[in-house]
Amino acid sequence: MKVSKKHRQIVFLIVLAIVFSFVHLYIQNKSISLKYEYAKEKVKFQKLYDENRYYSYLASKKGALDIIEAKARKKIGMIYPKKITYIITSEEAK
Repeated sequence: MKVSKKHRQIVFLIVLAIVFSFVHLYIQNKSISLKYEYAKEKVKFQKLYDENRYYSYLASKKGALDIIEAKARKKIGMIYPKKITYIITSEEAK
């Protein structure tokens, strides 16, 4: 039984169409999975960003000068001096 050239071309085109279909499905599947991965990483980034802002707020709250001053007055009784005396040395006078 001899297969004609036309039949071979048709079989080749069918196989080629099947291969291209599988390649297309693979690319679509990969694209969808990458979109899900991107969305998941975006949510994770947003959580880290919010956490970073919260810790920055806490750090600035702890380091605020008025809070430090209030703690110094309350805990160890620090007060502002009533009179400040400045001494000018000869190098500063020039």
